[in-house]
Amino acid sequence: MKKILGSLAACALISTGCISERNINSYNEDLEEFDLGNTVAGNIQAFDARIAGDIGDMRDMNNDAVIDGYDEGDYTTLEVVTENDNGAAMHWIEIYGGLHHPALRPGAQLTFRDGNYPTNPNELHIQAMGCAGQGRAAYDWTMDEPASQITMNVEQGDTPDTLRVNYTAHVPNTLDFTQVQDDTSTGTFLLRR
Repeated sequence: MKKILGSLAACALISTGCISERNINSYNEDLEEFDLGNTVAGNIQAFDARIAGDIGDMRDMNNDAVIDGYDEGDYTTLEVVTENDNGAAMHWIEIYGGLHHPALRPGAQLTFRDGNYPTNPNELHIQAMGCAGQGRAAYDWTMDEPASQITMNVEQGDTPDTLRVNYTAHVPNTLDFTQVQDDTSTGTFLLRR
């Protein structure tokens, strides 16, 4: 049942872009608005987040971010959001296999490409989306596009129950039709599990 609900949530995200509410079986669960403090609206414990690089019209970022998300066992969604004087940006990350998948361990170096799904349902798969809006608040995006590739490097945190996750997302910039390469942005966060 969790896989079905996770798939429905993923389909809703893909068809509507980055959203701030979950709609599962006609039930809406409004998410708290982000405050760049340490507020967590979901059921994960993640903090010390940062986004750097380019996503759409948000260029040369290097800002603290907040992270929120839901862990449903074998499916996890994460939102890493930053706002600055120029606007807002977000990485939406989906982890098929969940936060406790054995492949998410210290020393792991993982690469996932959009559209390359594993044939084994127990295999870890990660997807990402980049959202941005220059001169706008979070969730008022001018662009939201699936990442063509995401790489993750996982390190041991300062305590046995924490992991440092560093990632790089390559996102097509649909705002600049002259661009032939993806925008590259990086993120990092500390995850307690």
